Amino acid sequence: MTGRHPSRRPAATALASALLLTGGAAHAQAQQSQGQQSQGQQSQAQPESQSETRAVSFLDLEAGLGWANNPNSQFNAESSIFGRLSASGTHQWLTEHGSTAINGYAENTTYFRGGYGSKQLLDLGARTNQAVSETVTLYGSLGFTADFAGQLSNRLVPVPAQPIPIDPNNPLPPSTYYPDVFGLSGRSYHVNGNVGASIRTGPRGTLSVSAGAQHAWFTGLNKEADFTSYFGSLGYSSQISERTSVGGTVFLQHQDFKHGGSNVINPMVTMTSQLSESMTASAAAGVIFIDQDRATGGNDHSITPSFSGSLCSQGETSRFCARVARDAQASLSSSVVGGERESAVSTSIGADYYHRLPGRATIQAGLTGVHYDTPSAINGDKFRTTYLSAVVGYDRPIGNRLYAGVQGGARKLFQSGPDPKLDFNASVYVRYRLGDLL
Repeated sequence: MTGRHPSRRPAATALASALLLTGGAAHAQAQQSQGQQSQGQQSQAQPESQSETRAVSFLDLEAGLGWANNPNSQFNAESSIFGRLSASGTHQWLTEHGSTAINGYAENTTYFRGGYGSKQLLDLGARTNQAVSETVTLYGSLGFTADFAGQLSNRLVPVPAQPIPIDPNNPLPPSTYYPDVFGLSGRSYHVNGNVGASIRTGPRGTLSVSAGAQHAWFTGLNKEADFTSYFGSLGYSSQISERTSVGGTVFLQHQDFKHGGSNVINPMVTMTSQLSESMTASAAAGVIFIDQDRATGGNDHSITPSFSGSLCSQGETSRFCARVARDAQASLSSSVVGGERESAVSTSIGADYYHRLPGRATIQAGLTGVHYDTPSAINGDKFRTTYLSAVVGYDRPIGNRLYAGVQGGARKLFQSGPDPKLDFNASVYVRYRLGDLL
């Protein structure tokens, strides 16, 4: 799991906050697999007994011991043994019209050497999708993260139930967490909200619209990097065959920095296809137009290519999904080049794998990568940095509600000039589940 913030809150505070605000917790992968419901599933006839609201909830309390050689992504880091306490869970309501879920994750990690002290991470979220008529489905999401040195991207949270297929008509941005470039060297906070609608305009046509905002703030030397962004999209797709739809979407974004701002227009041609009963694919290509306001006066314009794609497979006991994106929806992060503030285009990759073994044991793995670069140079300088994170875990029951597992991960930051040391980390843990059993 991950976190960032300079305060030294005790573990109990972090855990209590998650329980009070969410009644449970879960990370981005859990959010993605639980918070979305396929529109196709909603339209299927359901038995009479399932027409009423059904609730699914769980709460996991976890304690672990591990080792990390560079938890703060520093240049001259000292390895340390750590102890970790965390709480994760979710509460989900399911009806014949859709689903609503609130989930979260809270962690306190105490390092026993190296002067790292204790670090707290928090990831809270809520998502809903509701079919309000035969032609209109509404979507919404809220999220808050408190991270330190990008560690949230290097956590796995147990999946409480069978993963739910992703809805291809959902116009909201993916819930996969990518750390902001300034958060890789300290503590950062993000809060965001999105609303959207999918409207079937005819036997083959679908109109989608979305709007949202996010605010990011940082502490210490990075506090000048705070920014707020507002974004929206409007798209249309047409079903050209039983399994394939094509269309176009325009993404808009405005970003406010403490010094300057930017406006972004990103038109894209899109395609989605159901390759088989269990596999879906999507692809898009376009251009990003950026109008950048300079703090010193004036502005400049830049154009850069845009693309995205995904391939997801859903089985009875497993799920795999891979994504790549370079678009306005993948978020433009603020950067500093030559003392100026400007937008950095992010190119992101992500993959997650989940497999349920006999006896309720599970294997999970995740890969996150993000590359930030500025499309234009300031005083001959261009900003570039790349962050990679990978994590894998095995979890199995050792009692009715008691589980044990092991996780291992690695993180690496590449940037102009010297790079911080590679971070390896591994831990063993036990967790106790309250609520519904798998």
